[in-house]
Amino acid sequence: MKKYLIPLLFFSIILSLTNTSFAHSGNVMIGFVDGLRHPVIGLDHLVAMISVGAISAQIGGLAIWFVPGLFVTGMLMGSSLAVLIYYLSNISNPNQFVLYLLENFADYIYFIVEFGIAFSVLFLGSIICFNKKLPLIYISAIIFSFGITHGAAHGISIPYVIKPYMFISGFCLGTVLLHLLGVAIGYSSIVYTYIDKTLRLSGILIFFFGIYLITNLL
Repeated sequence: MKKYLIPLLFFSIILSLTNTSFAHSGNVMIGFVDGLRHPVIGLDHLVAMISVGAISAQIGGLAIWFVPGLFVTGMLMGSSLAVLIYYLSNISNPNQFVLYLLENFADYIYFIVEFGIAFSVLFLGSIICFNKKLPLIYISAIIFSFGITHGAAHGISIPYVIKPYMFISGFCLGTVLLHLLGVAIGYSSIVYTYIDKTLRLSGILIFFFGIYLITNLL
């Protein structure tokens, strides 16, 4: 019975976080606490951020801290780009170049962000399932790009938050906590065979969830 305790605890945490996000959606966002909850607004964000931590633990060494750190850095860049696009779109008299970009590329940017998030779920799920250790330079570039797309999704909310800087601090901390949860799960999978099997099964489910997200976009 004990060997099933940690997997059950893992899935209980996932479900409780997801339920919290559904209860939170639709409310006015104020600051830090709302930012802390924001990474679990969607199951796609939640599983991707935990997966990043799990994969970094499986790679080991420098990757344990470097890979999640790159994700957070990319997330901040993506958030900044989303805020920039918002303010450009609200300029009363934009110049012709800005107007051209907004009219011709706004929809493509939205699709790229959504597709990037969906593909990150699919990719991370496959890596977890096969326990594939890619070279650090490749996985770093991929995780960084995933961070940009997830950050852009967070950044869309920033202009509507009452205390944006506190909100940003909150969702950064929330992301780090999810990464740490993933690292703990990844470490446990190295030590305990049954956790490794549970994690690999989770990877398959995450992979098919990514396929589902992508098909909904096409």
